[in-house]
Amino acid sequence: MNPVERYLSNYRPHLPDNHWAAIRGLVLQVAREVAPHSPEKAARLVGTLTHYVHWCWQTAGLEPTEEEVFTETTLLDYLAADHGENDNLMARRRRLLVEAITGLNGTRPRIDDHRRQISNGLAPYTDEELARFRSWAAGQSSHWQRKNATVLLALGAGCGFSPAEVRHAKPGDYAVKDGCPGMLVEGGARFVPILAEWEDLLDQAIEECTTERLFDSNLTYREGRAPAMFVERTSGDEGKPGVKRLRVTWFVTQLRRGVPVDVIIRAAGVTPGNLARHLDHVPERPSHESGPLLRGAEASR
Repeated sequence: MNPVERYLSNYRPHLPDNHWAAIRGLVLQVAREVAPHSPEKAARLVGTLTHYVHWCWQTAGLEPTEEEVFTETTLLDYLAADHGENDNLMARRRRLLVEAITGLNGTRPRIDDHRRQISNGLAPYTDEELARFRSWAAGQSSHWQRKNATVLLALGAGCGFSPAEVRHAKPGDYAVKDGCPGMLVEGGARFVPILAEWEDLLDQAIEECTTERLFDSNLTYREGRAPAMFVERTSGDEGKPGVKRLRVTWFVTQLRRGVPVDVIIRAAGVTPGNLARHLDHVPERPSHESGPLLRGAEASR
C-alpha cells in the first residue's frame, strides 16, 4: 500500500460517527480521483473535502453524491456562506476545491463571475424567478437546449426531483394515479404527482421526447453531472435555475400549502430531517389556525 493510500485508509476526522459514515464514501472517493502525490497533500485535500462535503450534507441538505455536491453552483453557495474561518484558510480551501472540481468535471468553476446570483444560497426561488426560468427555457438557441431546459423545470420544480432523478427519468415513467398525473420513480416504488402549474411543461417534454430518457445527456458532459453542467453552459444573463434549488422550492411549496409531512416524505423518498431544514422558509401560522389544528377537529368546545 502506497503512503497516500495508507493515509486515506486511516483518515478519521473529528466528526460524530454517524456524520462521518454519511459522507465518508464521497470524501474518500473524490480524494482518490484527485490523486494527491504525497501524504501531506492528501491531508490538506481530504481535510478540505471533509469540511465541504459535511457542510453540503449537514447544512445545505444535499445528498452526498458527486453530481449534487461537486458543481459550480454548490461551490458558490459554500463560498458565500459564513463558516467562521480565517481568510487564509478559506482561500486555501477555495483553491483546493476549484482544482478538485476542475479535475472531476473538466471545466474550471467560474467563481469570479460577479454576474451570478449567490446571495440566496439554497433558499426557494420566488415566483418571479420561476417565471423568468420559463423564459430562460424558451429562449435557448437550439431545440435540444430548449427541450432539456423544459425537462429540468418540469421535473425539478414540478416534481421535486433530485439531479440523479432528473437524469434517469424516462417518458414511460409518466403515469396517472387517482386522477393525478405525475412520474414514477425507482422503478415504480414511488409516485410523485406534478404540481398543476408545471403540468404543461411536463406534457411538452414528453410529447417532444425522441430519446430513451427525458433529459438527453450530451456526450461532452460527464454523466453524473449532466444536469448541472448543462445549465452552466446555457445562455441567460438574468439568472439560471439550479436543480437543487428547484427541489428545495418544491419542498417549501408543499409545506407552505399545508401538505402533510408524511405525504411529502413518502413522495420524495427523504427523511424528516430533510424537511426540517426548509422550515425557516415556511411562514408561521396565526394562532387562530394553529390552535384548532393542534387541539383536533373533533375536540368539543
